[in-house]
This record gives sequence, C-alpha cells and structure tokens, in this order.
Amino acid sequence: MSNMTYVPLSSWMVVQPERTISIGKPLSMPSHMSLSTKVLVERVAQWHATLLCVDGNRYAVYETDPIEFLCICLALWQLGRIACVLGDNRQATVDACPHVFDHFIGEFPNAVTPSDDCKHINADNIIWQAIPPKQVVLEIYTSGSTGAPKAIGKTIADIDEELHCLKKQWVPRADSVVLSTVSHQHLYGLTFWLFRPFCAGQIIYASLCEYTEELLLAAKDHDAVVFVSSPSHISRINNVLDWSTINCLNVFSAAAPLKKSDAINMTTLVNAPVWEVYGSSETGVIAWRQQDLSTNSNAAWSCLPSVTIVQNDEQSWEVNSPFSSDLVNVLSDELYMYDNGQFDLRGRRDQIVKIEGKRVSLNTIENALLKDARVSDIKALVVSSRRTEVAIVLVLSDLGKGHMMAFGRKNLVSSFKHILTAYVDKIALPRKWRFVDSLPVNKQGKLPLASLEKIVSEPIFAEWPNVIDVSQTDNDVLVKSTIPSNLIYFDGHFEGSPILPGVAQLHWAHKWARYYFDISSKFLRLEVVKFSKVIQPNELIDIQLSFDAGKNKVTFNYRSAKGLHASGRICFE
Repeated sequence: MSNMTYVPLSSWMVVQPERTISIGKPLSMPSHMSLSTKVLVERVAQWHATLLCVDGNRYAVYETDPIEFLCICLALWQLGRIACVLGDNRQATVDACPHVFDHFIGEFPNAVTPSDDCKHINADNIIWQAIPPKQVVLEIYTSGSTGAPKAIGKTIADIDEELHCLKKQWVPRADSVVLSTVSHQHLYGLTFWLFRPFCAGQIIYASLCEYTEELLLAAKDHDAVVFVSSPSHISRINNVLDWSTINCLNVFSAAAPLKKSDAINMTTLVNAPVWEVYGSSETGVIAWRQQDLSTNSNAAWSCLPSVTIVQNDEQSWEVNSPFSSDLVNVLSDELYMYDNGQFDLRGRRDQIVKIEGKRVSLNTIENALLKDARVSDIKALVVSSRRTEVAIVLVLSDLGKGHMMAFGRKNLVSSFKHILTAYVDKIALPRKWRFVDSLPVNKQGKLPLASLEKIVSEPIFAEWPNVIDVSQTDNDVLVKSTIPSNLIYFDGHFEGSPILPGVAQLHWAHKWARYYFDISSKFLRLEVVKFSKVIQPNELIDIQLSFDAGKNKVTFNYRSAKGLHASGRICFE
C-alpha cells in the first residue's frame, strides 16, 4: 500500500482522515475488531461533552486502554486543558507529584467518567478546532535521579515537530500494524506506539504485548508489523518460536542501550532492522543507532538531522532540539563525541555519588562487574539507613549461578568485592548484595528506583548451604557446609522448629552432581533414598558425592557429627 496522507496531531480532529485507527481490543471491543475514525471521533465527542461540565485545567490521566487514552487526550486538548501523564496510578505516585491535579481520569478512585447522556452526543454538531502551536497539551511525570516525579511540559508544536522528524527518519508504511511491549504512559511508548502511527495512518494494535509469545501470536494475523519494544523485552525474546512466519518491517528499542548481542539476535530472528532510540522526556528523541554486524565494537549514535549537541563551559552536554520548548536541555549522560558528530554513551553524570566524603561512580562499579562472565545484568544504587552505602541488585548468568551453587553466596560476593577493589576505595565497596532472576523493569521499560530500593530492603533468603570447603578427585566430591538459618526451604517447614525438607536435599545433590561431574544426560530415577535424621539450621554438614561413570549413577550422603542424615543414588540415562 502507498503511504497514506500524514496528518499532524494538532489538526487531526479537524481533518478526521477516514482510516482504520486500531485493531486488537480498543475501547473494550471484541478481540480483532477494528476501530474506524468515525467510532474514535464519537468517543472523543463523548469525552468532550463530559469535560465541558467539569472545571479545572490539569487532569491526571492513567488509562491502560491506549485508544481510550488517546480519546481522552484529544477531548482535553480541544478544551485547552492539559493531560498529566503518570507512569502508574499508585496513590504514593500521586502524592509525590509536585503539582495538585484538578481532576483524575481513567483508572483512579473517583475519576471523571462519561455520563449516559453524553453517550448520545452527535459528533457532527461539534466544531473541532486546530490546536494552537504554543498550547501546552501534556505534562509527562518522570522520575529524576532522586526518584521523585517531576513535570515536563509539552506543547502541541513540540509533539508535531518531533513526529514530523520521525516520519522523515523512518518513513512509515501505512498498512502496517504497530505492536508494543511498552506502555503509552511513558513518552517513548506514547510517541512510537500511539501518536506516530495515529498521524501516519498506521494501524495501532490496541493491546499491550507483555510477553513475546503474545507479540508473535498477534503479528501472525497481519501482512506487515512494526515492533515498539525495550532492551528488557528484547533480551528475553523467545528464540524457540518460529519468527519466520511474520513480516516485520522495523523494531524500535528505547529506555536504555541495547546489548549488541541482543540487537543482533533480534535482527536475525525477525529479519528486520533494530533501531535504538536515545532521548529523554525533556528533549524527545535525540539520536539513533543500528548495530553493525560486521564489527565487534558497539555502533555510535547519530543525532537526528534537526538536533545538535554541544559541550558547555561546565563540560556538560547541551541538546538543542526543535522538539523542546526549553531553549537548552543539559544531558545527565556523559558522552564521547567523535569528529564526525557521532557519539558514544559513557554513563550518567548523576551516577556520581558521595560515600563518607569520597566520590564514587556507580557506572564504574556496574561496568567493572559487567565484564565478569558470571554477571548478566546489574544495577548499583545508594541506600541510606544508619549510614549511606552502595547496594547492588544483580542478575547472575548461568556461570554465576553455578558459582553460587558450588561455592556459596559469601564466596561469590567476596570475589565480586575483590574485583571492585581495583576500581573504588574500600569505603565505597557495596555492602548490600541482592541476587534476582531479572531487574524490576516496569511496563515503560524503565527501572524504577523505588522497586530497586524495595528489593534491597527485603530480607535475604538463601537457596544453598554456606560452603566452607570443597575437595574433589575424579569421581568423588566432599562439600563441607553449614546450613543457613535464612534458608528459603525453612519457610513454613515447620514454624517454631524448622527442618530441611528432603526435596531440598535431593535438589542440591542433583545439581551438584551435574556441576562437579559435568553430567549432561537426562535424569532417570532415584534409588534407595533414605532420610535418617533431620537437618536443622546452623548444622555443620558434609555432603559426599561419588560418581560411577560406568553406570552413570551418583551416590550421595549427608553426614554430621550426629551421623548419617540422608543417602541415596541418582541415576542418569
């Protein structure tokens, strides 16, 4: 299909181009039902009539249905009012916002909703107006380095100028369907999933695809698709699924730099270019990059044609952009600028913190540990209780999980601290370490400080014994260990008198057998398993493993000064 007429957001309600707006589940309609311009305008008219009867200028909007969200915004703007976009609808978020809202719309208690009378409004009787360029239409609430939300105002001219530039940079195909894994309650999702396709005549898939299986299933139904995603989703893409069945035109990623290996993997899976987008709520889109498969290094970033970056007298980087009402926006990031105008990102300036008077770079800590093959992902932060200290929330690779299993948590943390002694003063070494399956990325692809702080504040539950020593020959392993009182398996087993479950003992023996004897064959069965004595917290336990390579069996036993606690054989195919 040829490119459809592009209509600026400011004049969309005047032009009302006849087209399919969305498909999916817009406005709580049945799945796969498409929504036309006529239906959308009727819904805008209902909101317009409702809001005419309500005073106030600033409306907090949180609505998970993207088309309903769009209708609310269009109605507010026709009345000269501001849509204040929050990342979530928690009361704590509302309370932390620096401004008082006149009313709430969407998924809030006591929110404004269209009355039954407004549902019969004739949209043809409303004289729709083009929105004046300088009218502030949005306030985006985004968390700064302190975690407190701050309001960033956007005029309709800011938005229109950015959308026009994006149209020239990536020419949209009008019949393509835009699917997203990130929410429209953040400026990136709002721009790429909602506003851009709405103006360009692309079709919005109006259900958020939180899992890659949902993304593939939805994409199969359409001739051409565009994915709007983030590094957290792309890194977890399901490689087992058959992505060759879809026609993907482009993949967009933002919120953080994408690992090159993840970008290449995504490109290979969907046979489409992956475009990384760099920007901020203050500046809008600044630059883009596409990883070059032919080189080992990361690709540099290129500014959009209308955007410039210069270094000021304080050695900070300033962005001059037509997408921002502010004349100057100072970046929070450190850049390395090449002679050709391209640049590399070198971490955030606000990642420099003070620990007992010493300047500490959280970027340095993160980058040092990311070089270790045992680390898959990491975030360093500063927490304060009795004193200010660095905390680490870390995702282990398979190698790291093996180290944790074989040598214990204490040994693993000590080895990480030893690495960091080459980079930071001893006083700045992280004191709190939390190991998680994945970092707590939200629907906007962001990593909220509050979520990280919650992880750090929660008690630690161990999954493995504290390993004191390991001795190994070809076919025998002896693991000397203590059983930690905070073991997760003691929870509820039993209250007041914790006992290590037998299933946990079997789990450890099985995992250690595979690790130490490099067994890759499938588990077959258990033989002669016997639990003789209970194991309780803080006991000193020797775990003996013996491998019979000819029979592909591992004999195990758990012993202490009390005698034999458990024994048995694990058989592999």
